[in-house]
Amino acid sequence: MVNTLENGIPLLAAERIEKWYGKIHALRGIDVVIHPGEALALIGDNGAGKSTFAKIVAGVERKTSGRLLWKGKEVDISSIKQARNLGIETVYQEQALAPQLTVMQNIFLGRTENKFGILGVLNHKKVAGAARRVLDELGLGVGVNQDLRFCSGGEQQGVAVARAILFKANLVILDEPTRALSTRGVER
Repeated sequence: MVNTLENGIPLLAAERIEKWYGKIHALRGIDVVIHPGEALALIGDNGAGKSTFAKIVAGVERKTSGRLLWKGKEVDISSIKQARNLGIETVYQEQALAPQLTVMQNIFLGRTENKFGILGVLNHKKVAGAARRVLDELGLGVGVNQDLRFCSGGEQQGVAVARAILFKANLVILDEPTRALSTRGVER
């Protein structure tokens, strides 16, 4: 049985999505429906438009035409911030991580909580505990204070996924999810 929202409406419905880059027709009438709890794979050749579609849903690119419905309501996702506010997070093939920072710092990059407001002190204990819980949930055996540069490609991708999960994403898009993984990591 496919999961739906309480009223039976999908989490995301994309209808007749088109994308043009000048004279290049990158997406031609794409229809996709994603339900809560569902894992969906978009499979195709290089240049087929998989990443373009992901970027449209994530607010990085604007669609040329078509409709996106989020929980049954039409939306025009025009920025990454808007997508995040809806609960959409994306882990890209070219990960936006900082190898010189720790695992914990990467999970909270740009989203840190301070004890005393914007100019306050980072609540290190609370942040470390939250990072540890999400890493454990994903089965990642990396330390929160470990520099990211010492993590494997798969562990780094896991850190990026942990960031999406920690911030309560309703939809996590993995762009080329196996690219940075070993054969064993793909099988896992």
